[in-house]
Amino acid sequence: MYDPSPDSLLAPCHLLPAPYLRRMFFLIGIILSAFLFVLLVFKRNKSYADQILTIWMGVMALHQFISYLTYSGVAYDYPFSSGVVPSLALLHGPFLFIYVTAITREKPLSLKQVLPHFIPFLLLVLLAFPFFLRPAAEKIAVFKNKGRGMNGTTYSKV
Repeated sequence: MYDPSPDSLLAPCHLLPAPYLRRMFFLIGIILSAFLFVLLVFKRNKSYADQILTIWMGVMALHQFISYLTYSGVAYDYPFSSGVVPSLALLHGPFLFIYVTAITREKPLSLKQVLPHFIPFLLLVLLAFPFFLRPAAEKIAVFKNKGRGMNGTTYSKV
């Protein structure tokens, strides 16, 4: 049950508007993943699982940073990053699988076993490649129109 009294534990969170909470969660996620990435980069005697986790934390920090730029509207100033967020989201599943497999198995997976897990990511990048080649003004227009392109193409279906 929600208790709106000032003595409640939820009172400080209730005072902050929702956009500030979202921004705070974005920044906390970026800082934590970047911090873990830096710690893992400078770790000595890394195991195979540590190497996978290092790459994954780097991808996660990049994904969260670009998502934050898109959320805050700064991405309109840097349209080269537009459209990257959906494809980066498809990398977390394969990295989780490879990391858990690296921790639980003695022998690392071969490249032949790992590559099929990245097919959805590669397909999405190939499907979105025409969008990546668009001029900056068209990319911004597509995002401001929620996926509707300049010539009637809908990019949100990709």
